[in-house]
Amino acid sequence: MMGWIGSGSQLLLQAARALPDTIYTKQIVAEPGIWDKITSTASGVMTITVIILTVALVPAAWNFRKSYKKVSDMLDKIYGDINPIS
Repeated sequence: MMGWIGSGSQLLLQAARALPDTIYTKQIVAEPGIWDKITSTASGVMTITVIILTVALVPAAWNFRKSYKKVSDMLDKIYGDINPIS
């Protein structure tokens, strides 16, 4: 009987020393190189540039549309005046 208790306690000690079944992993991210830093900075600069150009060009395009309509109406009036002469 004493052998049974001794072997049982040894099994419990082995179970206590065993690693848990769940394995935790941590992904190691490589340090970005110089090229990665340059391209990410350039991408940010390009994004800001496109936003600024969009904000500046939308009102300019709207004004150009109004100016084009005025010039088109003026040319229609001139063509109407010149056609009878020719």
